[in-house]
Amino acid sequence: MLTPQFDSIKPGESIPPLSQELASQLTRMKNKKKMELLPFESHTLTGQFRREIDSAARRIHVLVAKSGRQGIDVDIIQENFSFDNSVLVEALKKLEKLKRIEWIDDSKVILSENLAKISGKTYDIYVEKVIQGRALVIVNGKWHARLNHYDYEGPRELLKKGSEFRAVAELYSNDGVFSLRVKQIV
Repeated sequence: MLTPQFDSIKPGESIPPLSQELASQLTRMKNKKKMELLPFESHTLTGQFRREIDSAARRIHVLVAKSGRQGIDVDIIQENFSFDNSVLVEALKKLEKLKRIEWIDDSKVILSENLAKISGKTYDIYVEKVIQGRALVIVNGKWHARLNHYDYEGPRELLKKGSEFRAVAELYSNDGVFSLRVKQIV
């Protein structure tokens, strides 16, 4: 498009000014690009913002997991962590896209895996000690049990010394060792 005009220019000659039509086309293209980039704030493109979203998503996931089957209100999440609104929204979108959470209604979220009804007995679990590959827990405040890594699929953040949670679980004996298999956090 521009080539025929510039083929006739000899070295050392000045380049003719752009025609009015070409200048207006360039202006429209620049404005169009600006309009496309307008919804993206400058900090959304930075690595720092992505790290904030990832961190927020992990923290939100743990909080939602602790809430169990009843879910948790987004306002409570905002109060607990005091994220920027843009970070909170993007973290929730990320968790939803990864199919880790689902919306119960307009303001409550729940873990996707907690929507399925799992049959079994509900126990109160207290994590007494964490060892590589397993945790030693107290079930319902009276039984000591072992929780092996292959018997637990919940968030790792719940398996810290001193943490408490409720779960639908199954108690069994494994070579004379009283063990626990967690089916679902409630």
